[in-house]
Amino acid sequence: MIALLLSTLLLLAPVGTTWQPPPCEGLLEAADRAYSAVDLTRPATLHTYMARSREARACYTNTQPERIAHLYPREAHVLQGLERHQEALDLLDTFLNEFSALPIDSTVLYWIYQKRGDVLYDLSNLNDGAGSYARALDYAAGESKTLQAQTYLSYGLTLQRLRDFQAAGRNYRQAQRLLQYADQSDRYWRDTQARCLILQADLLLEQGALNAAARRDSLHKSIDLLNESQALLHDLPPNVRALQVNVLLGDAYRILGDLETAYPHLRRALEIAPAIPIQIDHKYWHYLAVYKMGSYYLQAEDYDRAEETLLEAYARVSDAHHLDHDRRVLSALGYVYERKGDLTQATFYYRKGIAVTERYRASLRTTDWSATAFSRWLGSYRSLVRVLLAQHEHAEAFQILEQTRARHLQDLRIQLQLQEGFSAVDSLRFDSLTTALAQTMSRLASDTLDAEERNSLRLKRTQLTTA
Repeated sequence: MIALLLSTLLLLAPVGTTWQPPPCEGLLEAADRAYSAVDLTRPATLHTYMARSREARACYTNTQPERIAHLYPREAHVLQGLERHQEALDLLDTFLNEFSALPIDSTVLYWIYQKRGDVLYDLSNLNDGAGSYARALDYAAGESKTLQAQTYLSYGLTLQRLRDFQAAGRNYRQAQRLLQYADQSDRYWRDTQARCLILQADLLLEQGALNAAARRDSLHKSIDLLNESQALLHDLPPNVRALQVNVLLGDAYRILGDLETAYPHLRRALEIAPAIPIQIDHKYWHYLAVYKMGSYYLQAEDYDRAEETLLEAYARVSDAHHLDHDRRVLSALGYVYERKGDLTQATFYYRKGIAVTERYRASLRTTDWSATAFSRWLGSYRSLVRVLLAQHEHAEAFQILEQTRARHLQDLRIQLQLQEGFSAVDSLRFDSLTTALAQTMSRLASDTLDAEERNSLRLKRTQLTTA
């Protein structure tokens, strides 16, 4: 019927003219062409796509919204490239609010939730970002194994930033299993495999720092993974994966005390960071390269270069999208000035580090992540006490010690006060949620779950924690 209609239209068209598609279809085709030309290093291509996409959306929204559903995650990706993250999130949420009842293809919903997780990660809203990645996995069954692995990696990275190392490791292992059976001719396979190895190494480095007994073993395992990743990338021009590999190799050798081997890797990371094509998380790794080089100079007791490099890292720290990085840089700067004998500046940076710690702790309140993380945050308090004592400020030093000792008790008191203010119904609901969360965490610890059940439990964990 459609073919007959088109033939009739062609016969009725004036001689010498060619048939033109309906206006909305032409706008949609223009938007699709503009997206194929998008280049994050060329802002003009981003603005062109935004204009074409919005024209197509305006044309179709009230008639066939399902025809332009795929434009939403693309437009959010472009907004992310323009660093208009909140606008990207609002766009995705508009789609979910207005079109969720429509028969939208699962592939579009997969990309909507995947992109929503990416944007929330950039906005440092890690809790909600984890929930979006879990929802993306609900719609991922029809995607390639490589794309599914990418989502597991992003989900794992978000959980790692939340310091849920056990869950992060499970996601990385699931990604690795998928990649073993994925089509290696897929154009994204090699990059995804390299990223999988890199993130596993990164997790080992962080876990190694927490467990002194296993530190050296973790460091050597991470170096093996990074070397394997580097072998995958050897014939490619420098990219964000090469940046990640060099940053982490440099840091691993630095922690092992092999400064001679560490330096060339960190130097290489700083050389390629400004020149490589921009990708998601690129700025984070550029910041990290500067910070790790500052840590190298600090360990080498080159305090002048450490000061210069760490000040640059502090200027870039917003690219890390996480307050814990602010704390680390501020603590390192405090230590640099302490070693240089400038106790006034040391006090200044240690105080700033404590202020950041308090902001972060307040944002997490009494959650498991707050209780786990605070043991890592004591350094700024202890360092401030040390420099105050060196300046004979004994009364304030004692006060800081008391504040530090009371932190965990204060969190418990806050929780108790909140619970005492609950109605009978709220108290029952709180107890029910707490029990359900404990049961869910216990079930997630099992290694016998299939992928569908594990995804369902992850989503339930996120929902219960939010509730």
